[in-house]
Amino acid sequence: MFILQKYVRLNSFSQIKKIFILTNCIFFACSFSFLFSQEKNEVSTYINAKEFYIKHNDDKALNLFYDVCKMYEKKEKDYYYYQSVLYASRIFYEKGKYENALPLLGKIVSSGNNYDEADYYEALQKLLSSYNNLELYQKSVSVYNKLDITKINEKYLNRISYFVGLSYFNLGDYQKSKDLFLIAEKDDNVDFKKNVLNELSKTESLLKLEGFQNQAKKLPPFTVGCKTDDDVLAQVNSILELLNQLKNEVNSLKSSIASDLFNSINLQCRLYKGEYSTVQSIYKKIVNPSDRDIFYCSISLFEQQKYAESESLMQKVRQRNYDYEHELLKAEIYKSLNKTDEALSIFSDLYKRKILPSANCIDYAQLLFFAGNYDLCQTVCEQIDDSVSYYIKGLCSVNLRKWNEAENHMQKYVDLCSNSSFNVNAYFYLGYSQYQQNKNDKSYESFQNYLKSNEIKIHEYEANQFCAKIALISKDYNNAVIYVERMVEKSKGIDKNDAVLFACEIYSDANEYNKALAILQPYLNEKSIFGLKAIIKSAEIYEKQDNIKKADELYRKCSKDFPNESLAESAMYHCGEMFFTKQDYKTAVERFMSYLYVYPKGSYGDSAYYFAGECNLRLNEIDKSIIQNENLVKNYSESVYLYAAYKNLMNANYQKKNYSESLYYAQKMLKEFASESKKDNIQKMESILKKVQNGENIEIAEKYAEYEILGFNKTKEGRIVGTEIAILLNQNNQTKERAYNLAQSIYQNQKTETESEYIAENALIIGEYKNSIYENDEASTLFLKAAELFRKNNNSQKAAESLYSAVVSFVSSKKNIDAAETAALLKEIYPQSVQAKRVDALLR
Repeated sequence: MFILQKYVRLNSFSQIKKIFILTNCIFFACSFSFLFSQEKNEVSTYINAKEFYIKHNDDKALNLFYDVCKMYEKKEKDYYYYQSVLYASRIFYEKGKYENALPLLGKIVSSGNNYDEADYYEALQKLLSSYNNLELYQKSVSVYNKLDITKINEKYLNRISYFVGLSYFNLGDYQKSKDLFLIAEKDDNVDFKKNVLNELSKTESLLKLEGFQNQAKKLPPFTVGCKTDDDVLAQVNSILELLNQLKNEVNSLKSSIASDLFNSINLQCRLYKGEYSTVQSIYKKIVNPSDRDIFYCSISLFEQQKYAESESLMQKVRQRNYDYEHELLKAEIYKSLNKTDEALSIFSDLYKRKILPSANCIDYAQLLFFAGNYDLCQTVCEQIDDSVSYYIKGLCSVNLRKWNEAENHMQKYVDLCSNSSFNVNAYFYLGYSQYQQNKNDKSYESFQNYLKSNEIKIHEYEANQFCAKIALISKDYNNAVIYVERMVEKSKGIDKNDAVLFACEIYSDANEYNKALAILQPYLNEKSIFGLKAIIKSAEIYEKQDNIKKADELYRKCSKDFPNESLAESAMYHCGEMFFTKQDYKTAVERFMSYLYVYPKGSYGDSAYYFAGECNLRLNEIDKSIIQNENLVKNYSESVYLYAAYKNLMNANYQKKNYSESLYYAQKMLKEFASESKKDNIQKMESILKKVQNGENIEIAEKYAEYEILGFNKTKEGRIVGTEIAILLNQNNQTKERAYNLAQSIYQNQKTETESEYIAENALIIGEYKNSIYENDEASTLFLKAAELFRKNNNSQKAAESLYSAVVSFVSSKKNIDAAETAALLKEIYPQSVQAKRVDALLR
């Protein structure tokens, strides 16, 4: 290097020889006595090392200089040590091994007292140069700042200023760099001065660019969707004009730093002007783009809807800071790429930090809306100074089903929004929220405003549908039909099918059955799901017209044409329901059984078995009913009809006198369906069946069950039923004692006049039993009481029987007078009775 030329080894051997002889003579003359006082190997090693150094044998020289230094590990360092360090640093520096030279140069600079001035400043310059070559610019500056430059000779200071000026230049501090280059410029060396002037020119150009950059930095922040106003645009144009004047000067420097700074400012200005393609072209010219350059280019890509490219470029940002502009751009990119979670995360953070611009709050609110976070969305909308906030809040209220709020927000939006940016859908949602509140007149008006608009209407189909419904509510069938026809006209695909079905409903409600059938007719042979729906809807209309035959034909057509469709299966099952409702149980059974044949594992299998069994029960086809209900129980253990099937099986078997089977199902119901069984009083049936199973007469068993439920003889109703049981028991000689015991227990509790006839019955039964065991006196008293009570209740036959039985008791106890008097009374009161004609025979 020209800067250190006086220190570089000479290439002319004759020059080397002359200088070597001269310097060595001087050296030996000055140090003769000293040489003999030192260890001979240190001096000789050092001399050998210098010889190798002069001959450019650097490796051997380095090894020997190293050996010299090692010899001083355990003793005080002297001239040879320090000189060995100096020469070793020179070798590394000259070979470009700056990282190896640095430690040695550092030692020299830190122990400057051991070196003469020339060697010291040589090492200092090489230290600064090495830092620059290794891009350790800050360390170079740090060393310089520790120097007392007032004590440095000008010839050294000029060179030092140059190296440090380069460090400041690379650190981007162009003003300090310029100041140092101005000092270095004073050097007398022509080549050195030329180099300094070149660097100074670069620095001055960069200072100008830096000034332009500072102007650009004062511009308002540019964010996504930012529109540059006229004042800012004027500033931008001014910067561009100044920048253009500097273009040739920058190009002549051939400096990547200057070029990058120039392009960086140009890029920013072009972005503000909306020249997005130009921004991207300029960006490609920047060798080392800054985070700001990356950010601005990413915005240009975003504005051109190149969202994936914009996202990819933003990943190159080196400083992971929280600059809200950077974060905001990423949020908008994620939103545009439908990366909702990532976008929401950033928007949420900016919102919480209260640095989310109002304009971008709209985007945040939209994301919250689509994420279903309606409450927070409405809160964010409060920060938006724009009529659109009312529209978004209205949408949130619609989804929260807060119809009054929705109406108020949408009405506010309609009132505030200008024509240029008005969203016509507001009329639709206004009408919809009013419809939900049964404000039919207002709703109809809002839907009309929506339909009258010349804008693209995404809800035109639905608006016509709601108008038709409102007309239908008002029984304005003519208008309802008009809107339905518009629905059909505006509809496509699935919507068209729905429109046809809805039109069919409207016609049906308007009793326009023929029109309803006519609109469906074209689709009856269509081999599609909609064709199937058309058949079913036609069948329903015929059913509504009570044309059961035609309805039945169409319902059954479904399973023939669409055997694998669930709707067809449902239609076939409904055939049975239809006939069941019409009480045509025979046809209903046939349809239910046809369904079970076609769909043996169908969704309505249990229902079909149940209603088929129910039909047969009503047709008195008890055996068939039992079979069908048993199939239900066997194959559908989780069916909702299981309890009803058990009940049918209990009743059917009871009718068939299969009492053990009937009892089995009664007990299953009590065990598996306790609550339902209690309501249906199945316990009573169980009681009856248990008694019958134990040999009880069925009629008596039924009465006994009722007697038990009514509280036995503790209630009037119970005593009445108990008396009826006693009467039945008394008819069989084998159960007369049971009849007596039951009658006795009831008789003791019967005291009211309202039970007089039943008191008489029990008295009669007790009397007969007493008479059979020869307790004639008690028997006669009971017979007379029974006769009296029967007479009061106008039961002549029973009264006559009781008087006759009293006569028998009196005769048996040989109370002839009482017998004769009672017989006379019988003949007097009931002269035409059989007993009156026979009583005289008892007295003979």
